[in-house]
Amino acid sequence: MIQLKGGWRNGVVCYGRITEVEVVEGGSVLFHVESWVNVKQVIKLVHYGIAGYAMTTLNLIKEANELPELFMKSKDELSIWRMLRRISDQIKIELDSEQLDEAKSVRSYRVSGLEIRMNPEESVVEIAGESKSWKVSYRDLQRNPSSVFRVVCGMI
Repeated sequence: MIQLKGGWRNGVVCYGRITEVEVVEGGSVLFHVESWVNVKQVIKLVHYGIAGYAMTTLNLIKEANELPELFMKSKDELSIWRMLRRISDQIKIELDSEQLDEAKSVRSYRVSGLEIRMNPEESVVEIAGESKSWKVSYRDLQRNPSSVFRVVCGMI
């Protein structure tokens, strides 16, 4: 497990490997961290924040540029996020929980008049604009993300 630490630079500035977890008086939990390591580039908060710490994996830390990327649980969510970031830096994300550290998945993304909904029950991504809508399976998204990107760009 990796623990993140936010900082005065408005983002995730360092991380550390948890060596021990201890339940203390009052039901609080104390995490012992081996040592703090600075991230190569501050991971920006982008509409979400962390009060003091959050947990994620080292692989996600190494790849993330923005905080929501650390909480995206699937390759499909991350693929859509990175695709949309090529179009705009004004992406609104709706998670399945208002508490960032309790979120299990992304419900939807909103950008430039489009709503992109993740539908894990049907394994499809639903892209809805003002006059058009389109569905693509997670499988097709993984196989050919550039075709999905072209559709998104065409709908904006």
